[in-house]
Amino acid sequence: MAPLESDAAVIAATEEFVGRTLGMLDVRIRSSAAALEGADAEDAVRAPILVGSESPYVLTVSSRSRQHIVMTVDVEFLRDVAGVVGRRLEALAREKDRVERAGREAQLLHQVVSAELRALRAQLNPHFLFNALNTIAEHIPHEPEKAELMIVQL
Repeated sequence: MAPLESDAAVIAATEEFVGRTLGMLDVRIRSSAAALEGADAEDAVRAPILVGSESPYVLTVSSRSRQHIVMTVDVEFLRDVAGVVGRRLEALAREKDRVERAGREAQLLHQVVSAELRALRAQLNPHFLFNALNTIAEHIPHEPEKAELMIVQL
C-alpha cells in the first residue's frame, strides 16, 4: 500500500485484496454514514477503519452465498486489514497537510521577499534622485552645457 498515493487507490486496492484473499464476492469500503444507512446483508461483517481518532470508513464483507462462512480468523484478518488501511489513510492525510503547509510557507516567503524588495526600492529611488541632482548642481557653475544635458537625461 505504500506506493498508493490517494484514498481512492488505497480503498480500491484493499477491496480487491480482501475479496481475492477471502474469496468473497462483496467487499466494500464505504463511509461510516453510508454504511449505517445502507441495506447490507445481515451476514455482513463490518470492521471500522480508524484514521486518527475518527472512523470515517467501514470495511464491509459479505459472501452473498452460503458456501463461505465467515470464521473468527476471517474477522481478525479484516480487523488487521482495517488497521493497516487506517494507518495508510492517516499517513496520506498527514502528507497532504505537509504539502499544503509547504505551499502556504512558500507563498508567505514570496510575500515577504516582495515586501522587502518594495521597501528597498522606496529607499533607493529618493537616494538616487538626490545623488543625481547633487551631481548636476556641481556642474552648473563650471559646465552649464553638461549640466543641461544631464538634466535632459535624468
